[in-house]
Amino acid sequence: MFVVPVSRRSNTYAHPLSHLLQDRLERAFCAPTECAAITARTPALDVSDNDADYVAVLDMPGVAKEDVKITVDGRRITVQAERGAAAGTGAGAGTDDGKRLIHRERAAPAYARSFVLPADVEQATTQARLEHGVLTLTLPKLQARSAAHITVN
Repeated sequence: MFVVPVSRRSNTYAHPLSHLLQDRLERAFCAPTECAAITARTPALDVSDNDADYVAVLDMPGVAKEDVKITVDGRRITVQAERGAAAGTGAGAGTDDGKRLIHRERAAPAYARSFVLPADVEQATTQARLEHGVLTLTLPKLQARSAAHITVN
C-alpha cells in the first residue's frame, strides 16, 4: 500500500466537478463586497518588445489615473490600483451626497500585477497612459554604456 500526496487544488486525481462545488461554497459564504476587498484582481497583461522599448498593456476598468501606482525596480514592474469610487463597504455606509446605502453588489475592485522583463528599463523616461480602462506602459530599455578611454599620465 502507498500514499499519493494530493493537494486540495490538484486536478490530477480530483473529480472534475469538485472545483465547481468548491467555488460555489466559497461564493455562498462570502459577500461580493467582502470577497472583492479581500483579494485583488490580476489584470490581463500583454507585453511587446521592439528595438528601443517594451510596451505593456493592462486592462483595468473602472480605475482613475490618480488611483494607479506603478513601481519600476530594475527589471521588475509592479502595478497596483484600487478604485476609490465605492470606498464604503457594506449596507449602511454613507455616500458623498449624504444618502444611506441600503444594499451593495458593485464592489470596488483592487488590481495588482507584478512582472519581470528580460532586461533593465530606464526609470527616468518610463511613460504611463490610462485611457478607457486600458493602462499602457512604455518602458525604454536601458542602453549599454560605451567603453571609455582613459589616458595614462
